[in-house]
Amino acid sequence: MSKPSNELLDDVAAKVTNLLHGHVDRATADTLGLSVADMLAEDWGGLNVYIPKRLERRLALRNARIYRAWTGDNVMELAREYGMSEQHIYAIIREEREKRAMKQMRLPL
Repeated sequence: MSKPSNELLDDVAAKVTNLLHGHVDRATADTLGLSVADMLAEDWGGLNVYIPKRLERRLALRNARIYRAWTGDNVMELAREYGMSEQHIYAIIREEREKRAMKQMRLPL
């Protein structure tokens, strides 16, 4: 298997390897990282590929973390930690509470 020879593929290989550390041994992680980079080069090499930032997913995960960390009296700390206004934290808490309430109301038929 050949080593990736450009910055993007080198970065992909390194990121996959880092994700796998702690789950598999280092040699396996390195091999899998290179395998993923090689697969991308083979499947998509030469194409112009747009990779979305998946902002919706990242924001949903962030909002869920905020809601889980919320204790009822720590809005100021959460606002400081996440670089948001207290009003924005309250809006996130309200939205997350509504989402969870809707899930709870669904009953199987």
